[in-house]
Amino acid sequence: MKLGWHAGNTGPFTNNDWALMRALPPQMLVFLPHYALSAQAMTPEEISKVIKLYPHCDFFVRPYMDPRIFVAEGIGCLNRFSDAICDMIKSYLSVIPADQFRLQIFNEQNMPERLTFETGFEGFGCSVAAIAKFNTWYNTLFDSIKQSYPDIPIGWSPLAPGNGDVWFKGDPTVAHYMHGVSGCHDDLTTAQRLEAQQASLCYQALERSEGHFSHAYIHAGPDAWKQVWHGLRFERELLFHTPNRQAWITEGGFPTEFHMNLPWAENSLVEWLRLLKQRKTVAGIAFWMLGKTQWGEVWKGKVKLAERIASLFQREEVDESAIIARAHASVLPYNPNAALSAAGIQQGLVVASGEIPFVSSSGSPYLQQSFRDPTDDSILKTAYVPVGRWNEIVWITHSN
Repeated sequence: MKLGWHAGNTGPFTNNDWALMRALPPQMLVFLPHYALSAQAMTPEEISKVIKLYPHCDFFVRPYMDPRIFVAEGIGCLNRFSDAICDMIKSYLSVIPADQFRLQIFNEQNMPERLTFETGFEGFGCSVAAIAKFNTWYNTLFDSIKQSYPDIPIGWSPLAPGNGDVWFKGDPTVAHYMHGVSGCHDDLTTAQRLEAQQASLCYQALERSEGHFSHAYIHAGPDAWKQVWHGLRFERELLFHTPNRQAWITEGGFPTEFHMNLPWAENSLVEWLRLLKQRKTVAGIAFWMLGKTQWGEVWKGKVKLAERIASLFQREEVDESAIIARAHASVLPYNPNAALSAAGIQQGLVVASGEIPFVSSSGSPYLQQSFRDPTDDSILKTAYVPVGRWNEIVWITHSN
């Protein structure tokens, strides 16, 4: 599971940002690019500072356009949006390797449509008409960008938690972005899940998207990190987004400086990451967010926390069950209470073989076992004993 950051959107990287990145080096970075339709602080020059220090970092590029343009101009604005995005991609590919570049073209599309910034919303809404409209817009923009950049992955645009994203018990039985009405049930069979997925009004957009991007926040309470409708909400989304079995959490953690400084917040974040690492349903998570923003300085004074998180992931993730299986197949069987093993231990010897059964010339069953002498690696000591007469051990010393 990769760890990283969502860059701030009001200025270049701060001293605190760089300290956080030193403590927790970014394996992924989400940012709003500077381009024709949106002046942002994360210019190619600013991003080049990150790539020089962290050359293997993946970049999730999220171009922003004033939603009032969407509302005022309708789908016709997508031509200009696409042209601007393609110019932006060209610009940033001068500093970001192509195989480390991922694109997000919309954001929280299930939030209400707005005309002004004062309302605080900038989505399509969550009605049937809104979901169908988003499907058309996503596919139109997807196709247009792919004509120029067919190899740049375009992920599923992350949904805001709630507001018609995916159904949980107690929610209205209506069409959601991730599924149709038939998905509004628990314990769906595989066939029922696929049917509900295909009934989504934006099924086409879901199926062609290249990676599942999601937002996950755990500020609702001390236990929100382990609740399926909060910290694990994205797993419900994944049920309806085959073949995706892992999510990229492009905004994760706590939404504001206030929430980040609640007395239980740091421990909750660490426990959440432990759980996600264990469940293996997350490909990467970008912590919200760096910088000084309208949400405060979320990670102000949190370098020690970043170091604590980094320490959880210092070892490379490996399949420990496979390691155990290989160990069982290769290690020597050892029973310290068996007669031969006990005799060897008593003499200060090291086990060199398992117990090997054999039959004497008269047909009597025997066991033999070999040992190494830690003071002389040129010899082996092999003991043998008739089965059942454990006090009759005989030792042979021979060359190694």
